[in-house]
Amino acid sequence: KKVIACSRGFGKRPPVIYVFDLNKNNDESYNLEEVCKIELAAKPTQLFCCEDESILCSCEDGSLTHYKIENNEGVLIKLVKLHEKSLTAFDLDLQSKEIITASADAKAKLIQYPSMNIIREFPTDRNLNACAMLTMNNTKFHIVGGGQDARDVALQSNASAQFETLVYPRDRVSNDG
Repeated sequence: KKVIACSRGFGKRPPVIYVFDLNKNNDESYNLEEVCKIELAAKPTQLFCCEDESILCSCEDGSLTHYKIENNEGVLIKLVKLHEKSLTAFDLDLQSKEIITASADAKAKLIQYPSMNIIREFPTDRNLNACAMLTMNNTKFHIVGGGQDARDVALQSNASAQFETLVYPRDRVSNDG
């Protein structure tokens, strides 16, 4: 089993994804052994590790990167610049091979995985900082939310809070909008 962790970088140290093997010791304790380090060009916002040892990493520069661990090295599969501002969150549905992204550029995007082609864009009137996909009663939904940072929600009254959740049924989504 693999464990992934990341550093956002500090000073002259670049942002890095660390990949570890999780090994069980004879005394039933566990040991982490570093497999590889992957240096990033931008600060990461979220990581996801698939069972096939693929890693997806979203970054503050609006990019989404797909890596694969092969022969104890992180191999770049694809890097796509999806957003003009920070890609704040993403969710992956491995069954339908789709990714939904949320960004500070007030857009969510539905992406085909692993090609990383854009299926649909969801423009909003505010920054987005959360997204999810779910299936309920045989209908797929894409959920995006945002409007302001959590710290700002706590500092403003409910009357002026700008956080809103938008729900898009998947059956209304098509390639032509």
